[in-house]
Amino acid sequence: MLATRSPHSSSSLRDDDEGNQGSWRDDEAWGKFDIDPACVNEWIWNLRKWLAGTILHRLAHEIEKINDTLTSTGNGDIQIGKVGLDALRHIGDLKAQQVPSLRLLISHLELSTNQEYLVQRIKDLARGDSLSCFRWNRGGRWMGKEWDKELPTDTQILFHRSEERFS
Repeated sequence: MLATRSPHSSSSLRDDDEGNQGSWRDDEAWGKFDIDPACVNEWIWNLRKWLAGTILHRLAHEIEKINDTLTSTGNGDIQIGKVGLDALRHIGDLKAQQVPSLRLLISHLELSTNQEYLVQRIKDLARGDSLSCFRWNRGGRWMGKEWDKELPTDTQILFHRSEERFS
């Protein structure tokens, strides 16, 4: 039995989805495999929910947990997303007993030197249950400005985290 379109899926394309019209939305291509294009929408919705719940929610929660622990151990001035990676590595070595997961988390933050943007974007993407603000070819607004190429795309953030998780 074929799945039906999710009530949560958008029936219209977003501006950053235009490049995908000829690929996953092509009835003829899916017809070759006897797949209802509505199923593809359902699969995408399920994948987005899985990525949000399995990767981003956990990552955002771990960042908050570590920041809370750093504050409670007298290191409130050192917060993930507020200081650079070198400071985090240093405190990870000094406070390994109190914050054992910090050293593991650092590898996930090495994607960008702009830690403020990276951590905020992880939190933004983790809101809700389906990556509702995800943009495959760019990221989100930062400091009142549109995303620019100096910042990682949402895809880079998600796949860097996924790559780390599965390696």
